[in-house]
Amino acid sequence: MDNPEKHLTPKIGQYVLIKDTEGKILLLERRQSRNWSLPGGRLDKDDKHPIEAVLREIKEEIGLEISDPIPVDVKLIEDKWQKKYCVYFITDCNDVSELVISDEHSSYKWVGPIDIENMQLDEEPYLREVLFKYFNK
Repeated sequence: MDNPEKHLTPKIGQYVLIKDTEGKILLLERRQSRNWSLPGGRLDKDDKHPIEAVLREIKEEIGLEISDPIPVDVKLIEDKWQKKYCVYFITDCNDVSELVISDEHSSYKWVGPIDIENMQLDEEPYLREVLFKYFNK
C-alpha cells in the first residue's frame, strides 16, 4: 500500500521574473542541461516562510537582494523527473551591479519576447507559458 502521508510532502518551487528598467526578464543558463531558467528554487524543510525562501534563493543564485516579490502565477509541473508546484513572482530590479551567478549556472541573459522564441527553456512548456503571459499582458 502507498504511504498515506506521501501526499502531504509536496515539492514547491519558487521562481522570480526579475525585470530590468527596459522590462526585460533575467534568465539563467543551467550549467548541466544548457537550458534557460528563472532564478529561484525549491523550498527547504527549514524555510519558515515562502517569501524568506524566495529571497534566500535569489541571493544564492544571483547575489542580489530583491524586495517585494509579487506572486503572479502558479503551475503544477509534471515531467519524468518530478511533480512539483511552482509559484512565480515578479519584481523590479533597477540595480544589477552586484549580480553574480552561482556555480550551477554558466551564463545569464536579459530577454524580451522575441529572444525567448527559440531558446531552450527549462520545464517546457510551463516556463514558456509564464513568460509569454508576462510579455503579452
